[in-house]
Parts: sequence; structure tokens; C-alpha cells
Amino acid sequence: MRLMGLAMVVLVLALGGATALEVAGLERSIWLLGLVGGVGGLAGGVAADLLSRAARG
Repeated sequence: MRLMGLAMVVLVLALGGATALEVAGLERSIWLLGLVGGVGGLAGGVAADLLSRAARG
């Protein structure tokens, strides 16, 4: 159960950070867009790993 909660926290932080950058208007620079995409992909991978570990028990 703890790993599922941690996976949710990782996803919320990633989505919240991306939303904050969009609200600030910073998503228009290509290097920052690539950085956010990379961090989002990494966060998704971490969350998927945590969820698979939680499913195994």
C-alpha cells in the first residue's frame, strides 16, 4: 500500500510541476520542453516500477 501511495505522489509532483511551468509561460522554450518531457518520462517509469512492485506484494 505504501508503494502505491508513493507512486501517486510521484505522478502528482510531475503533473503539478508541468502545470506550474505552463502557467508561468515557460513551456515555449524548446530546451525546457525537452527537460520537462524527460523528467515526466522518468517520473512515469518510476511510478510504473513502484506500482509493479506493489502488485507483486
